[in-house]
This record gives sequence, C-alpha cells and structure tokens, in this order.
Amino acid sequence: MAQIKVADAKVATHVDEYQLAFNAGGKSGIQEGDVVVLSRSVEIKDPDTGEKLGVVLLPKLRLAVNLVADAYSVARVTDRTPAKSVKIDPWGTNTTKGPLKKVTDDEFDTDNVYVQVGEAAQFRREVADEPPF
Repeated sequence: MAQIKVADAKVATHVDEYQLAFNAGGKSGIQEGDVVVLSRSVEIKDPDTGEKLGVVLLPKLRLAVNLVADAYSVARVTDRTPAKSVKIDPWGTNTTKGPLKKVTDDEFDTDNVYVQVGEAAQFRREVADEPPF
C-alpha cells in the first residue's frame, strides 16, 4: 500500500487527550479513515557558513480521521507509547503494545505529545499499489 497526500491543514483545537480537530474537512477531500501526520521540523545549517541548507520533517504523531464535516474534521491518535514490558496472555501471545499516546497543550508536559493550535498537519490516504503489468 502506498500513501498519497490529500490535504494540508492546521490544528483547530484539542477535542480531548486523544483527539484533535482540524480546519479542513470534506470540502478539502478528507475522508473518514485518512491518516493525519503531525511533524516537527529540524533546520539543517552549514556549520561553516551558517547557511540554511534545508529542513527535515520528523513525524511526531499519527492520527486517523474518525469524523468529517464540510469545513472541519476530527482525528484520533493511533500512535502508541513503547511498551515497558512484554506481557504474555493465557494463550501465549506476546503483547508489546503500550498505551495510546496522549496530546497536550502544555509545553512543559514531557509525558505527552505537545500540540499547539495552528500547528501544521498533513492528511494522507492509503491507496492500493498499481499492479506491475
């Protein structure tokens, strides 16, 4: 499966600790199930000249759209924190998933992912790969 870019938007508000609302919706082509990626940017500078060489975007949070209106959408966090230990259930299955990450508007809250209103987001959609023939 490949991902295509659907739209760019911004965080409109925190709905709760697991959901964010965005300023783009159905009119922008967004559909339920689309993936939202919030990234942080790292500026790359030449150490000798100080010249800006570019920017690297590092994903910090992924969400899935669960509600679409014409002008806005709401998405729920899908990223999980790393598991602190491996649990083996009675059927012998290893469970290594940690709890869902939480969003916060408190920049000093280091236990959760800091997200500001107005922060840029990119909406993507999973599409089937074309057959090679």
